[in-house]
Amino acid sequence: MHTSRTQKKATACYYWYNGRCKYTADACMYAHRHTGQVAKRPPSTTKLESKPDQRDNRDLISLVGNDDIIEDTISSAAATENSSCTIVLQTPAEASECLTLAEAVIKALQSNTDSSGIKAMLATNPPERVLKALNKGIDGFSAIFEAVKRNDADIIELLVENGANPNATEHNSDIPLLAFAILRGATITIIQTLLSVGTNPHSIPRDLWGGSISGTFDNDTELLTGNLTLDTRWYNRLHRASLLKRLDFGVRYHLLASSKLEAPTKNERRNAERLGIKSLLQLPYFSVGQRLAIKRVTEYVQSHLLLPSSNQPLMLAFVGPPGHGQLKLAASVGKIVPFNSIVARTKKMNNYSANEQIPDKEISTNKPSRLEVVYIDDIDKIGRLNLITLLNGPTQASSNTICILSVTDGESTILDFYETYLGNAPKDELLSAPWDELDKALKKDLLKSYGVFL
Repeated sequence: MHTSRTQKKATACYYWYNGRCKYTADACMYAHRHTGQVAKRPPSTTKLESKPDQRDNRDLISLVGNDDIIEDTISSAAATENSSCTIVLQTPAEASECLTLAEAVIKALQSNTDSSGIKAMLATNPPERVLKALNKGIDGFSAIFEAVKRNDADIIELLVENGANPNATEHNSDIPLLAFAILRGATITIIQTLLSVGTNPHSIPRDLWGGSISGTFDNDTELLTGNLTLDTRWYNRLHRASLLKRLDFGVRYHLLASSKLEAPTKNERRNAERLGIKSLLQLPYFSVGQRLAIKRVTEYVQSHLLLPSSNQPLMLAFVGPPGHGQLKLAASVGKIVPFNSIVARTKKMNNYSANEQIPDKEISTNKPSRLEVVYIDDIDKIGRLNLITLLNGPTQASSNTICILSVTDGESTILDFYETYLGNAPKDELLSAPWDELDKALKKDLLKSYGVFL
């Protein structure tokens, strides 16, 4: 049973490190208002008896990071509050195992264990226990707060994949994870990562990020996604002042951009992981603009991987002047690999005759384990014969290969299409424009420039 919010102490201090705050009580806006001095580690409550319906209020000014982590008397309630799934009642033995794992994960994060080490730790436990442990509050904080504290995007993704709630709140003050990250001065990559795994941008009051940059988008009346009625009782003038200091243009832009996106579902993330295009699925949260281009590239790549129409690798053309994000978009499709290494691998497998079966060992050695991208911005430099060799190579050598040709041919076709269909069209009609007609027209331009081998 939760205590009244008026019984809670001051907001947890975000500058707490190694058992103390770096500011004095007078200088730190969060902290120590009830102590009048630099905060010390609250005394252990393990020997104290707590009333069933009342929380011990002495263990509030604390961040995960202490050497003697103890179980909060209402950590089970915190786990329920911070989990996106219903947490069932546990037996004493199950609760003990969950607590032990929660403490172990947080200890490992504090010890700078890398993502592979954390992954191995989680893999040794049943998924149900992992989910409960990752959402269990230790001194009010679940494990994902420690990952944010470390500025480690890989571990944030790993924890969410295993059930951590990207919209968790700190129990003492109800501060949401996104606000916690911003108040701690997290990097823009961490903010983007949180948004890409489902953190709701509206956990930050919209008046802090939605007004002054709305003109960045052509039409700000577009329906916003996400929960617009989140609990903001944690929010006060001190938080507002601190957030305003840290919400630079980049952070505000990505909050506004993500509010217009539907966060990928767990199944979509799982399918993207299986196809090797996870970074492409998350790209809208990391890029500036190019939303339509990202959408169409994603559709082409997914269709090619799920329903390959030929034995050739997928060939995409990015048409337009250089410096508009072509290489970044290509790198999000898959791993950029040197063209010569791909051609050499294809030639090696071409040595087998048409009637000769390629040995399994040869296939496993030469077939890429993940999606590879050959990025070509100068077709004459690589040689057209080499490109033909790649495109006509055996399926085993190129089924996971995407060829992306970056060219300027077809700019006039694009401008004509813009004037005809997009110039005066409302933003909500952009997706309904006849993009297939543009694709066909650009294909004709490319065939005229580079020949039928494309």
